[in-house]
Amino acid sequence: MKRLTVDDLAEAIQLLKDGGVLVYPTETSYGLGCDATNVEAVERIFAIKGRAEAKALSVILPSLAEATKYIYLRTYSSRLAQHYWPGPLTLVAERQPASILSPLCANKNRHAVRVSSSKVASALALGLGLPVVATSANASGAADIYKVADILATYGEVENQPDAYIDAGDLPVVPPSTIIELGQEGFKVLRQGGLVVRPVW
Repeated sequence: MKRLTVDDLAEAIQLLKDGGVLVYPTETSYGLGCDATNVEAVERIFAIKGRAEAKALSVILPSLAEATKYIYLRTYSSRLAQHYWPGPLTLVAERQPASILSPLCANKNRHAVRVSSSKVASALALGLGLPVVATSANASGAADIYKVADILATYGEVENQPDAYIDAGDLPVVPPSTIIELGQEGFKVLRQGGLVVRPVW
């Protein structure tokens, strides 16, 4: 597992383009990601984490303007996205039929997406020009990872590991993103994170 720094974003982006798997910092904790349209790379994420494939993976979008390529954003949900993105809000919405995201990034024909406020995570998605998988970097069932030492402790000695990690130092310990499921005229909180979502009318 190669060590990169925040100054090595061009190399990290190329790694994603080549189908690699990367640990990278987000606005919450360290995440584990790849090109979300690359089926083989997404399958590696599940294997590395030991995650059941029945659990879909969320993704970070390059921008709000890209959202409708992958999900339906109706009037109300579009207002929520405009109000809270970029930021730690994951929207679960109906998948667009033309979505090119890996099927493993969908659950019951719905995708979980956000636009990140992390400069690094955002730069990765923008540089790739495609959504990046954004699952927590911990092994399945373990605590979220905020420290570089914990990245190395989790993956440094195992055979099935990410290709590289971006060392952004130890991150502040903050709650995960809030996940809400969008309906026709409202939303339901699936996971309450650090962000409290208010109705936007």
